[in-house]
Amino acid sequence: MHVHVTNDIYRDYQSRLNVVMDRIINRLNWLKETSYYYFGRIIESRIFILVDISLSMKEYMKNVYKLLFRVLNEQILNSGKSFNIIAFNTEYHIWRNNFTFPTPGEIKLSLNWLKSIEIGGSTNIIPPLTNAIYNNATETVFLLSDGRSNESVDEILSSLSGRHNLRINTISFNMDNSPPNRLLYELSFKTSGVCATFVLQNHSRTLRV
Repeated sequence: MHVHVTNDIYRDYQSRLNVVMDRIINRLNWLKETSYYYFGRIIESRIFILVDISLSMKEYMKNVYKLLFRVLNEQILNSGKSFNIIAFNTEYHIWRNNFTFPTPGEIKLSLNWLKSIEIGGSTNIIPPLTNAIYNNATETVFLLSDGRSNESVDEILSSLSGRHNLRINTISFNMDNSPPNRLLYELSFKTSGVCATFVLQNHSRTLRV
């Protein structure tokens, strides 16, 4: 079958295609400035956010604070959702004993609390993760880390026994395909979560599984 395309038809098609591509590019640029680009659309009601504050994360912490500010204001505030935060390195610290419904004041307090904790030490993921997943109220977990954990992915997955239905979403602050990045990808993949990678200079790769 042959289709004859005149110059006028071709130019019209090209013009329409350019309009569509411009809309897609504008949409992607908008998404990069929102929490949806990294967190996706959060549909769960009770969200546990785990933040790696080990020494290797030091250069990324300003970006971590900005991402948390965005997601709490864009997707949690005035949504009926509640949240809690665990900051961890060698040890871990919990923001509240229970999930909190956000207000502008609570969001500010939570970020100030996070900023007040000294950055340093190494990364132990299992203790804060098990604390989050064995809270029966938890519906989803977001883990922000560079993946430089003292534990292997198999050890971490073994600690999840009994809560295999809980999605663990990871945001990797690691700009290469090193084993730490793979650890975070495997952790999200094997729990049907989402793995996104944050890199500097407003560019990232996102893997959805």
